[in-house]
Amino acid sequence: MTQQVLENWEVDAIVPNEGEVPFLKIVQAVERDEPLDGLPGLAMLHNGEIRLTPAPPPVPIDELPIESHMYEDRTITHKEAEFMSGGTLGPEPWQYRTFWMNTTRGCPYHCTFCSVLGRSSWRMESPTRVVDRMQLLHDEYNCRYLSFGDSSFNIKPGRVIEICDEIVKRKLKIRWFASGMRANKQLLPKPMVEAMTRAGCALIYFGAESGSREILKTIRKNLNPMDVDRTVSLTQSHGIHARVSLMIGNPRESDETIDQTLALLDRVDPSLAGIAIAQIYPGSELFTHAKELGYITDEYWANGNHAIPFFPSASYATTMRWYNKIRFRKTPARGLIGHLYGARAGLHSRFGISLGRGGIRFGTPPPPLFCDMSGASEFELASLPRDAASAK
Repeated sequence: MTQQVLENWEVDAIVPNEGEVPFLKIVQAVERDEPLDGLPGLAMLHNGEIRLTPAPPPVPIDELPIESHMYEDRTITHKEAEFMSGGTLGPEPWQYRTFWMNTTRGCPYHCTFCSVLGRSSWRMESPTRVVDRMQLLHDEYNCRYLSFGDSSFNIKPGRVIEICDEIVKRKLKIRWFASGMRANKQLLPKPMVEAMTRAGCALIYFGAESGSREILKTIRKNLNPMDVDRTVSLTQSHGIHARVSLMIGNPRESDETIDQTLALLDRVDPSLAGIAIAQIYPGSELFTHAKELGYITDEYWANGNHAIPFFPSASYATTMRWYNKIRFRKTPARGLIGHLYGARAGLHSRFGISLGRGGIRFGTPPPPLFCDMSGASEFELASLPRDAASAK
């Protein structure tokens, strides 16, 4: 998106990679009233052409000042607050807040839907430094609840154990959860879960994505559904709540794969389950795939579109039917409910008809969040994953 931003907005320069060194150089140049040309790690527009200067080597995370890190004070959900507080909530649990911090950068995995900066690389902060920052939040900001926001917190289980041991050693009274944990068997050994329990971990988010081996292979998740069974069972048996995050609508999604995902949820019965629809983010392989199929271009966001589009593995109505079938998975009539929500979504997207508590409302159809398949030729449809072609 670098070119689109430079050409369509009043922007002098973009830092497309890690910004500690380049942004400091920008500030220093502005203070001295010096040109930005030639500064490291910048993208700039010169006579209609993009010029990208070589990025400087990344700064080792442990060398960054502790105070330079951003600590987000975010509101957590009612259920998260209940888990974090050990069930001892006051009368207004939604007012519970937690600080959010990252301890790693990048990711060594290659999931097709992801656009994490620094893919193929993974750098970590040392365990002592991690707990130093937790100590700062505890002592200076009265932090009692904390979330690790790393996309893959447990790439090195030994490091997680060291962090936990240091928390116990310092007797830090902080309840915490990890919002990005791999569910792979080898990355969640029992000694690590035991250490997390001792150190105050209350909740783990597992990115399961799907219960279908075919879908997991398609999106390069590098995960066996049976690993999810084991990891959720292991964590919950140690008193740690498990949240399973799911994504529907990826290439090759079908009624059969949705039923496999439902079967996974029925088997593991997690404390929480989150559902998302596969969305096309710039920089992801899914974005490249959608561009190749002609459903999106680099100009999408330059044209004033703010919504992230869904991948067109099925019609909007079908996708909403899948979504609500999983959402109401504990309802005996979940299949019927899914069909009803799918029909309602179809009426809204095609005709602008809204059905709700206020009755029937007529309006104009909303702008499509899916890439439009209506004008695709039979040849283009033949190149789609089979379920997208049949959905049309």
